[in-house]
Amino acid sequence: MVPVPPQDDSDTSVELEIELDRDYYDRGTAARRRDHESLGDLDDIFAKLEQRVEVLLVELGEVLEE
Repeated sequence: MVPVPPQDDSDTSVELEIELDRDYYDRGTAARRRDHESLGDLDDIFAKLEQRVEVLLVELGEVLEE
């Protein structure tokens, strides 16, 4: 069992003022858009990979049966 410290012993602090960069949201949105476009073909890649794995498993099963 993992010991849990009492709540009054926790060392937490709250930062009262946070100032974000003016372009904070624009950069985040641009990064998500870029990644979405660059990773858009992952479904096709994973589908092809899954098909190849299935073929290899069948071939392996045949080898093991011999």
